[in-house]
Formats: sequence, structure tokens, C-alpha cells
Amino acid sequence: MGSLTHAKGIRLFGEVNKSQHLSIYHILAAISAYHCAAPDFASTDWKSILSLYDKLVEMDPSAIVLLNRAIAVSKVHGAAQALDELEKIKDSPA
Repeated sequence: MGSLTHAKGIRLFGEVNKSQHLSIYHILAAISAYHCAAPDFASTDWKSILSLYDKLVEMDPSAIVLLNRAIAVSKVHGAAQALDELEKIKDSPA
């Protein structure tokens, strides 16, 4: 049953994604889909997730989005670059 639900969710996401309007929710759903589709942590497609976070930051440059993006940066480019990204939000009240 779980794989049928997953397959149906991916199919429905693909149908909704054909829309001309891309919302924050579409991007968040795509990020979640990448996490769910990975058979394990090591095989997570961090480059695609980072690309999605780059788009999300354009729509919502909040501290929490930038924090989550920094995690993806660390997986793609290493901890030093992620720390540089965190410097951008260190004074955020959030």
C-alpha cells in the first residue's frame, strides 16, 4: 500500500507541476519528494535539493529557508561554504 501511495503522490505532483504558476508549496513538495525518494541518506540528491532551495529563496528569503538551504549547501559544497551562508542570517531575529 505504501508504494502505491508514493507512486500516486509522485504522479499527482507531476500533474500539478504542469501549471504555469509555481508556488512555494510546489517547491517544498518537490524538496520533500527528493527526500522521500532517496532509498537512504547517502543517496539523497542534494544538488537538486539545493537548486530547489535556490528557487525558494527567491520567493521567500526568510531565515528558516536560508538555514535549510545552508544544510543543502553543506552537502553539496562542504561545511565551510555552509558556514559562510549562515553568516548571512546570524543577526536575524528569527
